[in-house]
Amino acid sequence: MGVKMPCDYKDYPENWKTEIRPDILERANNCCEFCGVENYAITARQRGEKWAMVKIILTIAHLNHNVKDNRHENLKALCQRCHLRYDAKYHAENRHKNKAKKSGQYLLIFTLLIIISGCAGSAKNAHTDIPPETVEQYRISADGSVIRRIE
Repeated sequence: MGVKMPCDYKDYPENWKTEIRPDILERANNCCEFCGVENYAITARQRGEKWAMVKIILTIAHLNHNVKDNRHENLKALCQRCHLRYDAKYHAENRHKNKAKKSGQYLLIFTLLIIISGCAGSAKNAHTDIPPETVEQYRISADGSVIRRIE
């Protein structure tokens, strides 16, 4: 009936379901902290041009998107719609990063790559001839070769 939000609890603490989630729901009076809809309410929600009856299941949002940060001030009880809206920008950024990884190209701050990999130096090396003082972004392939500088 409602949207099922997948959740992999392997990164969550053992007391997530028994203490943390119930505490957040209680703090929120069992209502979405953004729109106020009650947990388990049956309500009409628009999906495109159609309306559908859905059962509201409150989820707990990590406001900073870090599932290991379970401080109460980082957690909010949200309905599926509000949670998806809140996470929309984060999801879009992740899609972009994942698409770049799958295509074998990454955007990196190249100086950090050079310093971390120990390739800093003014002479050409096996990776690149870009001087280490250049703080620019480059599109590089999975094998580390520079394809082009990003303007």
